[in-house]
Amino acid sequence: MKNVRSQPAGKEPPSCFDCVIVGGGASGLAAAIEASAAGCTVCVVEKLPRVGKKLLATGNGRCNFTHEPLFHGAFHGETALASRILLNKANPEEWFRSLGVLSRKDGEGRVYPYSNQASAVLDALRFTCAQNGVIFKCDFAVTSFDVRRGIYEIIGQNERLRAKRLILACGGCAAPAMGSTGDAFSLLKPFGVEVLPPRPALCPLPSKEPVLRALKGLRVRAMVTAWRKARKLGASLGEVQFQEQALSGICVFDLSWLVPQELSLDLLPDLEVQEVEKLLWELLRTRKTLPAEDWLTGLFLRRIGGELLKAAGIPLTASVSEVHPQQIQRLAQLCKDWRFVVEAPTQFATAQVTAGGIPASELSPDLELLRLPGCYVCGEAVNVHADCGGYNLSWAWASGRTAGCAAAESLRRVPNRKKSKR
Repeated sequence: MKNVRSQPAGKEPPSCFDCVIVGGGASGLAAAIEASAAGCTVCVVEKLPRVGKKLLATGNGRCNFTHEPLFHGAFHGETALASRILLNKANPEEWFRSLGVLSRKDGEGRVYPYSNQASAVLDALRFTCAQNGVIFKCDFAVTSFDVRRGIYEIIGQNERLRAKRLILACGGCAAPAMGSTGDAFSLLKPFGVEVLPPRPALCPLPSKEPVLRALKGLRVRAMVTAWRKARKLGASLGEVQFQEQALSGICVFDLSWLVPQELSLDLLPDLEVQEVEKLLWELLRTRKTLPAEDWLTGLFLRRIGGELLKAAGIPLTASVSEVHPQQIQRLAQLCKDWRFVVEAPTQFATAQVTAGGIPASELSPDLELLRLPGCYVCGEAVNVHADCGGYNLSWAWASGRTAGCAAAESLRRVPNRKKSKR
């Protein structure tokens, strides 16, 4: 969708828009819908050839656009700001229903479009923008902006736009191939706006543990606990995916923003360590004539069981009957607390979202920058991120709608202020 003009044929764009939105992602499109619905002339500029590229990739192409119920405890960073905005713009399902998107919920609470196609969500946003007369300018990379006498000048390589209100919805740094390269942060740097250092979140955690090479490609259900030294940072239950040089899976993703030094895997979270030890003795009596490599068959995948035995000091070729009580005790402890040293994630290319960004101290309650009246920030550029499951898109819709509504409302108030002075 290159430089699409979504307004009636023959009608020229204004010399100065009411609102220019930088970024045609989830929050930018939500902001465009609200501002245009309020009667503003709106232009969305996007540096990629099409809007919504990252949105099409969410939920493995199915787009889990929210979570029901929307647990506010799943959000991190500026949690008070996030909770207030999410409450004010509640029920994304109802909002998308008003745009023509029916939804369905899976057993985990993730909400998808009824068609299970991310394109259904993006199309609904585009269609609504088109009906509201929003103009899209794609292949428009904003290099800088300035403000003089309340009018913003948005500068691209080959074009300039003017606007009474500016909304920065250009994302964070995660998934740079989808267009997120920290543009909001660089655009705001000349104005002295504080930015908390961006870091990858919802991503694998790198590890140099040699055992990972043997476990590559396997998955196991576990309660994963993040540790830094002796301090527990958080825990998440789910499926761990072993990569050659990293631990992955949704449960690991949800802990990655904590930047742990170790991950502990509880492979039998439904049992206490004493119960695990008892279970191992039962299996020993049942399989006492077998080699140790067959001892844990049915309890764990063969390769996982083998690596646990090695870590407990039990030779795979030894007979199960030769295992010592101390080794059984050690094996039970490993089943409940298998430690992996991990490193801080550094690659935004493998991250789904950005932790860090613009703090609440730089923003009004409706996401207007205190240093730049008339300029709003929404979406991933704000210091708000969340767990997997549709929460991050929920923030994108709520924050984008908040910025769009606030920009439009501020324009409506201008004539009233002038009138009151007379």
